Amino acid sequence: MQRQLGKFESAQVLTGERAPFNLVIVLRLASGPSFEVLQKALRCLHQRHPLLRAGIERVGGRFYFRVADEPRVLLRLGPRRADDDWKRVAEDELNTRFSLSPGPLFRVTYVTAPQTGGDCELVLTAHHAIIDGVSAARLLHELLGLCESLSNGSSIEEIEPLTLLPAAEHMFPVGCRGLRGIAKQAVFMGRQILQGLRFWQKSRGIDEPAIKPEGHCRIVTFQLPARLTKQLNRKCRKQRITLNSMLCAVQLLVAREHGFDGRAVPLRHFVFADLRPYLEPTIPAENLGAYFAMLHLVTELDVDIGPWSLARSLNNQIHIASSRGDKFSSVLMSKLLMKSVLAKPRFRMGHAALAFLGPVTLSANYGEIRPNGLHAFVSNFVLGPVYTANLRLFKGQLYWDMIYLDCDMDSATASRIAADILEALTALAESEISANSEN
Repeated sequence: MQRQLGKFESAQVLTGERAPFNLVIVLRLASGPSFEVLQKALRCLHQRHPLLRAGIERVGGRFYFRVADEPRVLLRLGPRRADDDWKRVAEDELNTRFSLSPGPLFRVTYVTAPQTGGDCELVLTAHHAIIDGVSAARLLHELLGLCESLSNGSSIEEIEPLTLLPAAEHMFPVGCRGLRGIAKQAVFMGRQILQGLRFWQKSRGIDEPAIKPEGHCRIVTFQLPARLTKQLNRKCRKQRITLNSMLCAVQLLVAREHGFDGRAVPLRHFVFADLRPYLEPTIPAENLGAYFAMLHLVTELDVDIGPWSLARSLNNQIHIASSRGDKFSSVLMSKLLMKSVLAKPRFRMGHAALAFLGPVTLSANYGEIRPNGLHAFVSNFVLGPVYTANLRLFKGQLYWDMIYLDCDMDSATASRIAADILEALTALAESEISANSEN
């Protein structure tokens, strides 16, 4: 079984040739399955999902998924001597590339103490070309359900494999394919060029982030308590601003404070869009794949701009870009744009990137197995944004997982940035919103 990779999938593979481009998910458990049960459950998952058995081969200038008939489960044990040992494992996984051929492009580390039944972590790593945040959440639910059944001694019925679905662009709405799609791409590219010219004009005299030849991913993470998360979400709804826009605003303001001493600057940044609801037919969450888009924005930050005003501006930017269909054009142009970026090793892609998945719902328990924490990280390669974060809502809390390169900052600086973001979110959640929403 094989199929050619799409534009965005190919761009992700090209990115991975410069530095590892992995999605790492950490599921923290108050009680976990046995190693044998986990191994059997993973084998069932591999039989069901063709992309878990896939490798990537290059033929000329094209890439192809080649799916093995038999599953090959990559599962290892990681020792757990302290509660934060999973962080070291996650960093190692972010910095360890996959062998694309023959694959597979998915591996699991079980971080657990010798005795069973205690706190443990599942660290799932995948090449980002085979999985997105939506399908990753569904995969976790499926894995834990299988572990529950196997732990109870239930027999697993014969697994019926899912179909290997086409790349996203083959399921775009009619208006974004064919000649109309090409016209939209041309207009999109023209806007991107003009946006770039305006940015370079307005950023003259402002130091860009330095690029160093090597860098390793490091992580820092925090949670906004459920009470504050609920208050912040409620205030955003009252102001008709998405929580995603507010989170982006806070990230940009803190990035400006640390990187540019609070000066008025234009910042290049990325937001992400889930394509699944817009494809024809709609892709269910149970199907793995990279069905998302990356939107490149430039936002000007005045010296006295407040978080609510900035969030409203971002909200409008994202709404306009979405209504124009930029999420589809960005996918179609992604391979060409990535080739252009990689051809200019001194070009830094941007200052910040924020991916907000929204609520992730898992069952309170799967038999004796009890999830109590969920983290996610995506490798930040050396030409990528300096300030990168993956966010989600889990058990009512906002999980903010920050990724940085050790060539950009040390751990103390990264921790200060995380503390400043948490302080800003806490203040927004607890403060009153002024009449003109400028505070």
